[in-house]
Amino acid sequence: MPNIDLSRVLLLKFGKHASSTDVSSDAATQYFLEPQTDPELTTDVEKLDRDLVRGDNENYASIVGKKMTGINFNMEVRGIEQAGGTGGAGDGESADYANNTQLGSLLDCVMGVNGNNDSGQTTDAVDAGTGTTVTMGAAAGYSDQNGILVKGTTSGKYQAREVVSTAGDDVTICRELTTDTGAADTAAESEVAYASASWYIDADNPNHVHAFFDAEGYAWRRKLYGCLGNCTFNVENGAVMTANFTMSGTDWLDVAEADPTFTAQRAGTPAVAIDSAFHIGSTRYDLLETSIDLGLTMQDKTTFDGTNGMAGFAVTRAQPVITAKLYYSDALLNTLQGATTQDVLLQIGSTAGSTIAFRMPAGSTRNAKRSITNGMETIDVEFVGSRPVSGNGSLRVHLF
Repeated sequence: MPNIDLSRVLLLKFGKHASSTDVSSDAATQYFLEPQTDPELTTDVEKLDRDLVRGDNENYASIVGKKMTGINFNMEVRGIEQAGGTGGAGDGESADYANNTQLGSLLDCVMGVNGNNDSGQTTDAVDAGTGTTVTMGAAAGYSDQNGILVKGTTSGKYQAREVVSTAGDDVTICRELTTDTGAADTAAESEVAYASASWYIDADNPNHVHAFFDAEGYAWRRKLYGCLGNCTFNVENGAVMTANFTMSGTDWLDVAEADPTFTAQRAGTPAVAIDSAFHIGSTRYDLLETSIDLGLTMQDKTTFDGTNGMAGFAVTRAQPVITAKLYYSDALLNTLQGATTQDVLLQIGSTAGSTIAFRMPAGSTRNAKRSITNGMETIDVEFVGSRPVSGNGSLRVHLF
């Protein structure tokens, strides 16, 4: 009977390289990831044939060329967890995504910009504001274009919004709070307004910081250097949201096993597609299906003097797409088939430590069409990120 080599990945560590030009050194700070099932790890070596004429008609053996590698894995979308075990960035607590999440530093690599941490506060005890104003009990310290997770008075649920501006105790948000039926709601008094760690796609930056991975299995260990790629967020109704990372690497190296003791990086509980709101403009719609693709296209940067003949990857295009399936109405289809862009806000989860929100302020609608889903009329549509009128990034991500 043949022996079987079980080569599955048992431990996977991740870290960021020191800069966008560093693709060949071990990351100074690393932590264990907890991916779903087995990450797909690929390694290969290009062989260079020597097609020479010999008098004895024999061929020379091929020689080793460039090494190629890649990694594909899924992560649960989990929010922020404080050192004491509480979820989210509450009053006086920083999001601190580098230490309080597993997803945050990975987003640094694919988004092209480091996340921005805010600290939470508590809404005013007498009047927490109306409309697009949320009033804090003290001077508002939230950053423009970060997220805020606010409890609604009527709905009793936490709703994610993007901060437009602050003035004194007041926070102006991107759209007012709503109830489950879409009616106007207001912020509840004396409730914690959780802060986010937030990112935007930096389309002007082709030179992202690359990822480093250290994978270990039974009787093997392999390091992957200078990795970069795309991320797609997937979720089904009532299911855990996942983030799929598909990355190519600049180089790889087999090293001696370390057999490290696993230590979990802090992270909240998974975001689940229940009590999750979807807005187009100021109107709330029922959502059947969705996915979010960052839409990154890359090109390897070849160089004679680079490690393995490469100097990492350049992001040549960033075209994020939110794909959605909605219940049908003539008015909605006419709107989506029109020429104007749409301000889209998608929230998955509704509790601190288990919520993520995506805002696409200028979503260009494409392929909007009537469809039939389980015998019901529906609308399939894609929102493609375009340059916003104000602020940074065609897609913003807020992790709570």
